[in-house]
Amino acid sequence: MARYNAQFQTAAAIANNTAFAWMGYTTCAARLRRCTLGVANAGATIVSQQTSVGINLASTGTPATPVNVTSNNMAPAAGTPVSSTNKLTSSWTTAPTLAAQTTDAYTITFNDQLLGDLPWELLEEFWFSGPGLVAAGGITFVNRSGVALPASHYFTIAVEWEE
Repeated sequence: MARYNAQFQTAAAIANNTAFAWMGYTTCAARLRRCTLGVANAGATIVSQQTSVGINLASTGTPATPVNVTSNNMAPAAGTPVSSTNKLTSSWTTAPTLAAQTTDAYTITFNDQLLGDLPWELLEEFWFSGPGLVAAGGITFVNRSGVALPASHYFTIAVEWEE
């Protein structure tokens, strides 16, 4: 399987229970390998708080005009780069249908002055797209902090996946 990565920063002050990234809405089989999350502030001191990001299995949705973040092929220099089918999407016109917070596949909780970093390697496998999963579903990354991020604060997200 080819391995890819992508990253971006969200808009500021993301509201609670708001999806800010979506990937895997295609039918190409793919598995998440790493998710790194942080919080930054545009030019000021970060307000210390606990933040949570839920990884929610979306049940329906069509990104009618998705804005895909640039994906990077992580093939070695001798490898043949191929473009990724599953894109990390930062905005869309038809939002994915989210399940309740209690059904999140994972919740990553961290202090916003630190970093949340979860690897799914070795025996852990997190398939988020492909046969047997909901068509046009994929996974969404949702602010589950209980409150909106403070003004000027935004999430940074970096993901690695294989397909």
